[in-house]
Amino acid sequence: MPSRKGTVKVKYSKKPAPIKDNQMARAIVLTLNSLAKVYFYCCDKKAMRYCTEYALKTALAHELTGVLTPTYALCILRQSCEVDGSLGELLSLGQQSAEATASPLTQLNLNTGMFQSAKAMWSDAALSYSLAKKAAQPLDDWRSMEEAIIFESTSLSIQSKFYDSLRHLDLALDSADRRGDIQIQLMAILVIAWNELHRGNPVAFFEHMDQAKLTLSSVDTETYIMDMTSKINYYGLKSLSYLYNGELQKALQSAQATEVLIGKTYPTAFFTFMGYMAVSEVYLHLYHFTVSTKRTGFQWSWDEALHSSKLHSLLSHSLGRLKKFGDIFLFAQARYHLLMYLFSLCDPKSKTERSQAAFDSTLSISNKYSTTYEQALAIYIRGKRERDFKLVDTANNALDAQRVSPLKLLLCIQFDLEGGAITL
Repeated sequence: MPSRKGTVKVKYSKKPAPIKDNQMARAIVLTLNSLAKVYFYCCDKKAMRYCTEYALKTALAHELTGVLTPTYALCILRQSCEVDGSLGELLSLGQQSAEATASPLTQLNLNTGMFQSAKAMWSDAALSYSLAKKAAQPLDDWRSMEEAIIFESTSLSIQSKFYDSLRHLDLALDSADRRGDIQIQLMAILVIAWNELHRGNPVAFFEHMDQAKLTLSSVDTETYIMDMTSKINYYGLKSLSYLYNGELQKALQSAQATEVLIGKTYPTAFFTFMGYMAVSEVYLHLYHFTVSTKRTGFQWSWDEALHSSKLHSLLSHSLGRLKKFGDIFLFAQARYHLLMYLFSLCDPKSKTERSQAAFDSTLSISNKYSTTYEQALAIYIRGKRERDFKLVDTANNALDAQRVSPLKLLLCIQFDLEGGAITL
């Protein structure tokens, strides 16, 4: 039953009640599968695990071959948010079931792609998304087609392939707009905004954040409730938009509101990386502004009651959450170590060894998981601060290949000068 706060409470039992009627068993499996997807977007791993485990047990116990393929697909999706998640035999069992029953492979391929994205298996993920789109097209399954485009585009963004990521997002957005699917529209808009932010294009970033706000305002808030994954990403990116606009107090409030959402949930979706990293980046910038002794050209308007020690604590806590996120979604480790490196640069108590260790980890992990952006930014900032122009050229070449201008990136602007916060 819905609680007063609008959440759904699930009563857990050690084993499902015996079901004698196969028709009822099938209805239960379909219901559990639907709930599992809902809980995925609610970022409730415990409830999602409950639903997938009992759905699979019930389907197997009653030999419900017609619903096995989507059930295996959801089990794969659940494995994507486990620290030690593994495909195991789930994919092959799902494929065998689909072949035996002529079931569509759309969801199986889509969820496999999401698992592979979560574990930074980029080539495999690209193939799975391609197969999902191919399976969805003859069925006119536009929602799955749009999801495949969005998740593939997010994966490309994480690999720092921002231009490639943007190429097909408009297709998903236009398709979702025609269907009136607000959730998918919002997801696509936020990925576009995130891309523009990383390309150093704040004007386009602001435009798409405004578009996201307009999209949300177009629906009846009494009948439409934003899912938790979209909330985390929307409010996280909103805090960065406030920061870029110089509205520091609003940036802080939005970041804290996002962190409250994160604290109430469990990371189930790899694409909520946008919201997780946004919170840490906002705290990092605000902490740097606070401890900076060279506020060159910066119009300082800040609540002096919020001391650097408080921001230090907020930043440390959010980085801890980002680290745990990276334990599940491996690619996020690169951004965690990059932010730890920048944290060490502006923390007066930080030692050189800590800074070097974070820098080395950023480079090695970025190379391991093909996250060029984090690696290039770490090298660029190191080169600028140490006046090593060979390092700067190396970073510029890597970023130029993705049409990114480091001179327009907030992280690069702020950390160019030793201890100096510069006008945004």
